[in-house]
Amino acid sequence: MTVFQYPAMGTHFEVGLNAAQAEHLRASGIDERTPIDAVTLDQNGIRLDFSAGKFLLLCPTDWAAWWGGRDPLSGEAACLAGSEWLAKVREHNAQVLLAKIKAGEITFLDAREQWPELFDHPRVQGALAAAFVADRHHQRKRGKRAKIPESTWRLYAWASLYYARRMEDSWEMACERACEKHPDLVPPGWGADPGGNLKRLATRELDRDYKRSQARYRRDR
Repeated sequence: MTVFQYPAMGTHFEVGLNAAQAEHLRASGIDERTPIDAVTLDQNGIRLDFSAGKFLLLCPTDWAAWWGGRDPLSGEAACLAGSEWLAKVREHNAQVLLAKIKAGEITFLDAREQWPELFDHPRVQGALAAAFVADRHHQRKRGKRAKIPESTWRLYAWASLYYARRMEDSWEMACERACEKHPDLVPPGWGADPGGNLKRLATRELDRDYKRSQARYRRDR
């Protein structure tokens, strides 16, 4: 989730952006530090207006059905309606996540890495607490890790290349550049800080992989 400050209303507005939308904003000189000038909600979706005539129009799936025949909203009313929509999206995503865990497709540990923003949802917190009490939280077997997608390895390789060739001054900046330049490789659950997620994953697992680690390659730059 990306949080934009909304000074005119003395509050903020939170939206979910996919990698392509986030890249489009950054290319336009807009990031989460850019304040919103106006917010409008109508049957076509969510419109965020920034300075210099820049704007972002989001048309989420199922939005039109949820909006119904309501009149357009702006200002404080738009913020309240936006919060209602976000709560609906979180509820749906939490249900999908718990269904995957119940089916054995992923563990709670995997889910925390891929969808950290859902772990403050009451349903997820309740399920996690119940799983620990019942001692059935499906922790990974000792010595085994969740399989890292090939796309994530490629993203890691790009970041290492940018750093090794001195195209960025720091490893953190190289990770951010890799995510900005290759949004199609960024895992969908990495939210508003994909570079930070890549750096943490590299420290925790990728740099420790005997066959595919690029830590030495970076040190030799």
